[in-house]
Parts: sequence; C-alpha cells; structure tokens
Amino acid sequence: MIKKEDLNLTMLGIPYVKSKHLNDMQSEKIIREIEYANEFQESCDELYDGFYTRNVISRHHYLTNQINKHSNSFEQLLILSVGLDTKPDTLFSLKNKKCFGLDIAANDIKNIYSYSKTKTKTKILQCDLEKDINSTILEELEQEGMIHSKPTYIIWEGGTFFISKSNVYKALQYFCSHINIVGCSVDFMNKEVFSPPRHKKANEHLQLMEKIGAPWKSFFSEDELVKMYEELGFTNIDITLHGEYEKKSLGTIKLDNDIMYMTTAVKFSS
Repeated sequence: MIKKEDLNLTMLGIPYVKSKHLNDMQSEKIIREIEYANEFQESCDELYDGFYTRNVISRHHYLTNQINKHSNSFEQLLILSVGLDTKPDTLFSLKNKKCFGLDIAANDIKNIYSYSKTKTKTKILQCDLEKDINSTILEELEQEGMIHSKPTYIIWEGGTFFISKSNVYKALQYFCSHINIVGCSVDFMNKEVFSPPRHKKANEHLQLMEKIGAPWKSFFSEDELVKMYEELGFTNIDITLHGEYEKKSLGTIKLDNDIMYMTTAVKFSS
C-alpha cells in the first residue's frame, strides 16, 4: 500500500476526476486501489464551486483539442509537470509520437504506475522546473530517446502556478533555445482573480494550497503572456478564457469565466 503522506495528493485528483467524468480507463486503473485519491479534489470542490473537477475537465478538453489539431506538425511531445497524465496513452493522435515527461515527483509517479500495474509510454524523468533546467536534463532526455532537432510540442497542464513567474519563463525559454519546439499549449492562472484575490472563494483556495504545502506562486495577465510568447519567438498566439471550455465541456460556467488563461502558441500557420 502506498502511504498517503508519501504522495502529492494534488496529482492523484486528476486521474480521479478523469476516471469518474471522462471515461478514462487508464486513470481508473491508476487510482483503483488508492482509497484517498479524491481527498484533495473534494476539498477544492467544496471551497470553490466544484473548482478542481471543472478545471480538470475543461483543461482536458482544451488540450485534447489542441494536440489533435496540431499533431501533424510535431513528432515528439514534451510534457512539463507530467504528473499522471494519460493523454499519451489514450489519444489516437499521439499513438506514434515519442512522449517525454518531466516532474519534480517522478519517483512518486513511477511508484504509482508500478503499484497500480499500469504502464505508460511516457518516458518520465525527475526534474525540478525551478532548479534543474540545464544541460543535464537535455542529456537525460536524449538518453531516453529524444532527438532535439525533431519538431517537438510542449504541453504544461496545471503546473505553471506552482513555480515563480521568472522560472516559468526560464523553463520555456531554455527548451525553446535547445530543442526544436514548434508549439506549446500551457495554462496560467489569471492574476486578476488571484493577485490579489477577487473574492473570498479565491482567497480560501490560495489558503488551502498554502496549508497542504503546495502554494501557488505565479499569476499572469493576458498582456504578459503575449509578450512572453513573442519573446520566445512564437508568431501565432491564441489565448482562450477558461469559461469557453468550461461551457463547451460541462454546459455551464460556474467558476469565474476568466479564472485561467488557456494558451497555445505555434511557429507555423494553424
């Protein structure tokens, strides 16, 4: 049995939601024997209008759409803050793509896959995105089969807000400088909702994250995101409000329409 205190509960909530609401059998298998997988999800949902569940579902639909849309333009997928992401194992558009995942909790992730007797095609590497962005991680990716010159797409789901704003930029800048990154899809929390908190629910959510030892560190404005992508060399930038995909996937908008920016930037015509 994997002890609860040894794991990041924020990570387990994602396969729990996907198994219950998205018919994701891979996620179902991952959390089947972990009875506390939904604890963090329930805490967040109770505080803030079903925040965790609605956010995971909305993000999943957005990223699935972007991956499918751009799949003919890349050969490799690099997932930052990979967690227990099942998209490489469930999306047909990724069937023939090499997939690599970086995460500060790589050992936890591998232990969960082993415990649940679940396999993933993703090559998972240990990486603290605030400290380990250097030539060593490039070498480790290469050892796992990544070819830096091949067209590569980045997805970064539900992870930017756990690291500082400057380190978000540094991570993206480093990979764009050393790997042939042709596009990326990344989500960011909106500073107008959280910095300072727009309302009591937002403030209580920030307090919860602080309490469990996973404080949110960065929030962005739309102008900051456009500037960042332009500095990274992207010419085609799209920024979508969370509410658009919340409504598409769930029929209604219960969270702040602008709680999160869902962004895609590519270096080709989309």
